[in-house]
Amino acid sequence: MTGDYDLLVKNGRIVTGLGNPWFRGDVCIKNGRVAGVGRIREHVDAESVIDANGLIVAPGFIDTHSHYGLKIIEDKKCEPLIMQGITTALFGQDGFSTAPSGSSDHKETLKKYLSGLDGETRQGEWSWHSFGEYLSSIQANGSAVNFASLVGHGTIRLCVMGFSLRGPTAPELESMCHLLRTTMKEGAMGMSTGLVYPPSMYAETEELIEMCKVLREAGGVYFSHVRGEGSNLIPAFQEAVRIGRESGVPVQISHHKVIGQSNWSKARESIVIVTEAREKEGLDITTDQYPYSAGSTTLTALLPPWSLEGGIEQMLARLKEPKTRRNVKRDAENGLPGWEGYALFPETVMISYCRRTKEFEGMTLSEIAEMHGKLPTEELFDILVE
Repeated sequence: MTGDYDLLVKNGRIVTGLGNPWFRGDVCIKNGRVAGVGRIREHVDAESVIDANGLIVAPGFIDTHSHYGLKIIEDKKCEPLIMQGITTALFGQDGFSTAPSGSSDHKETLKKYLSGLDGETRQGEWSWHSFGEYLSSIQANGSAVNFASLVGHGTIRLCVMGFSLRGPTAPELESMCHLLRTTMKEGAMGMSTGLVYPPSMYAETEELIEMCKVLREAGGVYFSHVRGEGSNLIPAFQEAVRIGRESGVPVQISHHKVIGQSNWSKARESIVIVTEAREKEGLDITTDQYPYSAGSTTLTALLPPWSLEGGIEQMLARLKEPKTRRNVKRDAENGLPGWEGYALFPETVMISYCRRTKEFEGMTLSEIAEMHGKLPTEELFDILVE
């Protein structure tokens, strides 16, 4: 490597991401691009030199499951991403994207629900309606990272059907497919589902297959937070494979995990399902996993699906009405066919953010309930209502 460079990073442990072992070497940068990688055995002039001895030098990481799609609007530096080495992020995960936003009522509902997954923004009014306008807003504001976004199936369903716990009519399904086609033309990379979150959880498999046929035609990828990650993990993986098989779309199963120690043995079986779908059927199906032993979600994920119909306000009204609250408690504690709530494991549910009661942060649901002399499910309901 010869010539003048803008930046020389020397003596680092280089990890290229190509599968080979790390090696010690140097990286030269010229005009914002990598101009050379290897061991420099001669003098090189560079405007800046970084001695990376004892450090790892690697290409920027691609975060394929990011919930920064709303915060990026007001934080163009993206420091929480950059400080982790992330230089490309994919937004619109778990069935929710920040666009399209539909009517004013739907936009307000989307804002409230997204706050639990993607945080809140100081901007009172979103300046976009369509998916293309959302992407343009980020570009106009600037961003320290490269970005792309999926469109959320839940967001599309909200625009057409609201939080209705039913299947779509034929015209409604066509409207959802049309909206999906439009967002793909405007720049979406694919569609995501969050099949443990409303309204995506209200969709039958056949609805998802039909929409994924549109996705295949547009060249997109189907990302799925599958319908169960506990005792129903195996049928949830089988559903994802079926969607890929019958629609022909590539499938990415998000953050593979197994909840509940009694279910851990299902991990190997789920991997077999993916492997056989790839090797025996030739399906394009993959899965990812994050490198830590915890998940992150909203407290409403502990509630039975029927209690969430109609959105946040109706859910809160149900928790305030004594008879309905008892029914919610029954199903949250006992589960329902095809649905298993995390309330079964209150000792593992830790509060990471609570706007009004900051002292709860860092405590488990069991600890908070014991402190107040309540059952964990009653404590859960009170936290949500307050």
